[in-house]
Amino acid sequence: MTRYYDFPAPAADLSCSGIKGTGTAGEDLVFGNVCYLKADGKFWKADASALATTQGRLVVATRPITAESLGEFLFIGLLRDDSWAWIVGGTVYVSATSGEMTQTPPGTPGEQVRKLGYADTPATVWFDPDSTIRDAGAGVGKTLVYNGLSPLDWEDLDLSGFAGLWANKALVLLAFNSAGDMNALAVRAKGDSSQYYDAAVESSSYGCALGHHDASADMVLLVTTDANGIIQWISETQRTATVYMLAYIK
Repeated sequence: MTRYYDFPAPAADLSCSGIKGTGTAGEDLVFGNVCYLKADGKFWKADASALATTQGRLVVATRPITAESLGEFLFIGLLRDDSWAWIVGGTVYVSATSGEMTQTPPGTPGEQVRKLGYADTPATVWFDPDSTIRDAGAGVGKTLVYNGLSPLDWEDLDLSGFAGLWANKALVLLAFNSAGDMNALAVRAKGDSSQYYDAAVESSSYGCALGHHDASADMVLLVTTDANGIIQWISETQRTATVYMLAYIK
């Protein structure tokens, strides 16, 4: 993980340096608690046991904060706690123990693996969360690559930064999930206008992967990316959707 900032080393135990701001705690917090921003606009302890408490914006409490109170959080920077004993240079992850950090990647199926940064010294962590999340039980795959509204027109989905794919052409297996029917759903290599899509006549698709999605199950499609690791996708009905990368060959 590359550091793009030059913050001074924290001068004392239970201190930090970096980009900070204020927010409301959803529960009682102490220094070093990793928190996610919940839909209620408050910061709650992150927990690798569930995707909902691992994804999105992550911050760290810089001092004790009482539930429902305004407090200070670190967005990016250095944290020091002299009771820590990190392996220097080792990656730090969201822990399956609520609010904690760990250097042992979660390994139980259903737990989420998300990098928070690395140990700068045995007592100091460089905090700069990675946006990539994968299911611990999925091996190579089930990496979350999209969470939002499904598009009604061809829209780019950049896979180049996920699971080591980088900017390369690849064959990718994707799973699409939504609580509501997206109906006709298609994927293609970015900009490949020869790949035909017609939501009204699903059997008339040529050269693109297309299926009919309903909310009862994930839909899995195989697609090639362009030379930069980008695909495009489109849905007949717009829904809030999640997209996972299950596997790839490059």
